[in-house]
Amino acid sequence: MKSLKTSCKIILIVIILSILNTCFPYVTAQSPVQGTQNYIVMELEHEQILYKLNSEKETNSSILNRLMTCLITMDYQSVTTHITPKKDSISRNERFRLSAKEQYSIDSLIKATMLGGADNTAIALAEHIAASEQEFVGLMNEKAKQLGLKNTFFANVDGSPNELQHTTVLDMAKFIKHSLKNPHFKSIFMQELALWDDLVISNGNKLVIENNTSYKVGGVLGYFNNITTAQNISIFYVETGPTEFKDTMKLLIIVAGSTDEQYVQTSELLLENVLNNYKRDQLVKEGEIIYDMVVDDEKLNVVAASDVYCIMPKDIGNVLQNKSFTFIEGYGPDEIRPPITAGTILGTANYHLKDGSIIRFSMKADRDIELKKTTVKSLLDKIREYDELYTLLIALLILEAIILLLKLVAKISSK
Repeated sequence: MKSLKTSCKIILIVIILSILNTCFPYVTAQSPVQGTQNYIVMELEHEQILYKLNSEKETNSSILNRLMTCLITMDYQSVTTHITPKKDSISRNERFRLSAKEQYSIDSLIKATMLGGADNTAIALAEHIAASEQEFVGLMNEKAKQLGLKNTFFANVDGSPNELQHTTVLDMAKFIKHSLKNPHFKSIFMQELALWDDLVISNGNKLVIENNTSYKVGGVLGYFNNITTAQNISIFYVETGPTEFKDTMKLLIIVAGSTDEQYVQTSELLLENVLNNYKRDQLVKEGEIIYDMVVDDEKLNVVAASDVYCIMPKDIGNVLQNKSFTFIEGYGPDEIRPPITAGTILGTANYHLKDGSIIRFSMKADRDIELKKTTVKSLLDKIREYDELYTLLIALLILEAIILLLKLVAKISSK
């Protein structure tokens, strides 16, 4: 009897685990590195978060301050412009000196700020764009709001210690995704070395300068002194193959609060776990039917406007949880009317994956639907096909109108 109860318990546990696996087979994977660090691994195409730990916990914003300063400068001014600093200065790391009697290209100042961690060059850029550093800080906070960086606040441009300013690794990831759309920002971000007059600026991130893989990599390193220890913020970007390859992943790995070279070990381990456990695969094919509707008694298929790829676990077949749709005004199922042209973008499909990600892509009409003609219009169109008959009909109608007019005039005159 006891063994029967034990067997029943085992069977029940197996059934429950099977049900859970069926209902919730695909969730964000268990983070492979635990501890006091904050980190995030994000795929940039659809902002899929593959691994995270304390990703919304506040952390030092010093590197983000300088990166934001560079991005806003690029928004406002050409990088080929030369500027004169308002005052002489030397960076805190004593590597970069500025003279108020000399001119410097914005390009060289940005490289010193992004790759060399220079604080004085960030201030020089800000004072060139705005009337003061504080006015420029206002631009930084406004930009952060536009980008949806909900847990980020800036108090200065160079990242010097200030208890009011803060960010998170999630906000940093969102910022980098946006910034890499700027070609010049990305170009500097992906550099191992740059020149400052006769000085070689080496990218401080060892993941970039010591890369021994075939992957295209980029990134920066932020260094700051905490109350008890020196810590780093590593921003590391990896393209696992050529852009035109369909299996190429574009990954962003940000690690904050790590000491010494801990960020290297953590980042490499996170990357290894992604490559071992995930793949980029096709979710939807172009032309695949996403939705169907009836338009003026005719069926219209709403199809994917392009091929859609996303990151998914290697051992999971079905990653889709559910779907929702957002139609452009006038194209919703209850309001769409002919005429409709094949290829017209009708709205956006939202595919909700089991890991919580939402993959959005455009939907289009798969065929033309013409406006239906009335009986009279159809008859006239038919008559127009015969020019002589059409001309005769028009002449008869004009003659009939003249006769009716003459009769009306005669009737009025007789009275």
